[in-house]
Amino acid sequence: MPSKPKRFSKNTQQGHVGETQVLERFTKFGWLVAKPTLDLGEDFVVHVWNNGRATGIDFYVQVKSISNLHTRIKGQRLSYALETKDLVHWERFGLPVVLVIWDVEVREGCWILVEKAVAQLDERQPNWRSDHKRPTVRIPTTNTFSDAGLERLRQEIGVSVMPLIM
Repeated sequence: MPSKPKRFSKNTQQGHVGETQVLERFTKFGWLVAKPTLDLGEDFVVHVWNNGRATGIDFYVQVKSISNLHTRIKGQRLSYALETKDLVHWERFGLPVVLVIWDVEVREGCWILVEKAVAQLDERQPNWRSDHKRPTVRIPTTNTFSDAGLERLRQEIGVSVMPLIM
């Protein structure tokens, strides 16, 4: 009789640790983080604050937890393969979605706006939506979780939502 998979597997544990570490980093940066009532592919909704004041700007976050960050980096890019259905799901959102690849061992990671990842894929692999392969996004290693990296994220989120509020 085949054994049943563990409910709280190593992958599930790693995912939980990664989410907790990313939540902690956003909180230390001064942003409020909320868990959606239902997990339909987004781990957090982040409320952007600036100097302790609400901005009214929110974005979604999907965290992918790993333990081999530095082996995935080639040149100035971190590569990560995703499910096509997830990228197609997120590209339909009105608010920005940020993909975070987070290493639970070294407690650091990189981020990319899904709209930029999709634009990059459209340029490199125009048929990625119908290829039936897991498309690989390439995340700039400059998109870190340092204060400067998160300030850059704040600016990219601002540019992304500007058409929504105009």
